[in-house]
Amino acid sequence: MAVRKQLQRDHAELLIIKEGLNQKEAAERVGVTEKTMSRWVKEGKWDNQRRSFAATRNSIIANLQQQLELLQTSITKNDGGLATPKEADMLVKLANAIKKLESDAGVGETIEVAMKFVRFVSQSDTALAQNITRHFDAYIQTML
Repeated sequence: MAVRKQLQRDHAELLIIKEGLNQKEAAERVGVTEKTMSRWVKEGKWDNQRRSFAATRNSIIANLQQQLELLQTSITKNDGGLATPKEADMLVKLANAIKKLESDAGVGETIEVAMKFVRFVSQSDTALAQNITRHFDAYIQTML
């Protein structure tokens, strides 16, 4: 799949799963046909993902921190309190995952902020909200 198509697909996935757009709306915003969107949704099982999407970034970070604490507690019970190579590798991976989640403001977060802002603006000016949506979509495309 060409890079541009993959980026469009990733953007569409976020719109369908996180924003809850229907296929027609997402296809229009991403710039693909409804047929293409339908195929992507079916192939990626996005409807299932949308239903099961409940984990926020903060809850994922909290879960990783809990795993890190449990691992550290387990390591202190080892002879000498030193981590095995496998445990050390796991510590590094958990710490890196937490750091990445805490510091990255990716496309998903940008879309979430854009959605909230557009909803706020639409309460007083729907035409402006539609215009802002077009600009945010263009901006998100540059991020991809």
